[in-house]
Amino acid sequence: MAGSGSHTELHPPQRRRFGPRLAAFGALVIIGGIAVAAPVYAFVSTSSHDVKVHKFARGSTTATCPKGEHVAFGGVVAQYQPAGPGPKYVLPTGMRRTADDRLTAYGFNNSRATEGHLTAVAHCDRGNVPTAVEKSQLLPGGEGGSVVATCPAGTVVVGGGFDTYGGPRQINLVDRLERVSARQWLASANSITPNPTNLTAIAYCAPGAAPKVYSVTVKVPGHTGGTARVSCPSGTSLAFGGIEAAKTGLPYDAAHTAQVEAFSWTAASTSQWVVRAFNVGSRTGNLVALAYCR
Repeated sequence: MAGSGSHTELHPPQRRRFGPRLAAFGALVIIGGIAVAAPVYAFVSTSSHDVKVHKFARGSTTATCPKGEHVAFGGVVAQYQPAGPGPKYVLPTGMRRTADDRLTAYGFNNSRATEGHLTAVAHCDRGNVPTAVEKSQLLPGGEGGSVVATCPAGTVVVGGGFDTYGGPRQINLVDRLERVSARQWLASANSITPNPTNLTAIAYCAPGAAPKVYSVTVKVPGHTGGTARVSCPSGTSLAFGGIEAAKTGLPYDAAHTAQVEAFSWTAASTSQWVVRAFNVGSRTGNLVALAYCR
C-alpha cells in the first residue's frame, strides 16, 4: 500500500556493492587498511532511497535493487530529532517488499512545524526470491498489540516486514520485529491515537536451515537517544535483523514510564545490524538489536 501523503524526492537511489560471494571462507578483504576475513554468505549489494516527508503527513519511499537481484531483507532510516530548534518526528509505519526487487518504507511526520526525511534501505541478493506470507489484526485505538505471520511447512523465516497503515488519526509505534520461532515472524506496535488500525506482520520464507539469532541490549536513559549494534560471529554473515524497543506503560504516560521509540534499523555491513531509538519517557528502557546469522 503506497503512502497517501505527498512527498518530494531528494536524491537518486544510492547503491553500495559488496561484491560476489566467496566460495570458501578465508579470503581477505581490505577495509581501512585492515585485513579481515570475508563471510561465506552475505547480501551482495545495498540500495537506498530518501524522500522528504511534509509536516504532519504520510510519506513513502522505495529502494530498488540492481538488475538481476532481489530484496533479501530491508531496513529503514527515519529522521528523528526531538531536541533543538525545529524538532523532527518521522515515525516508521511500514517496511515491505513491494516487488521482487523493491523495498518500500512508509512513515508519518508527527511534527506540525518541520519537514523530515525517510529512507528505505534494500539489502539485495541473487537467486530465488523468498515467498511472502502476511497476517493482519485490528489494533484498538490507544492500545498495543502484536500479530504473527507463519511460513509454510518446509520453509523458515529469512526476513520480515510490517505495515501499520499509519496516518494523522492512526499513529502507531512499532516496538518489536522479530522471529519467534523458525517459521514465525512477529510484529508488535502501540497506538498513540484513539482510532483503531490494522497491524500486518510480513514473513519472508524459504527452504533451508533457520539462521541463528544473536542480540545486544543497551540501556537508554529517559529523554536521550541510544544505539544497539550486534555482529554475527566470525565465519557467518547477516541474513536479516530485528528489533525490540521497551515500553513500560501506556504511550500517554511518558512522564512515568520508558517509551523507547525505534526510528532506524539497517545493516551496517554484511555482518552487523544496527538499531537506533530515542526514549521519550522519563525512565530508562531497553533497546535490543537482533541479528539472524548463517
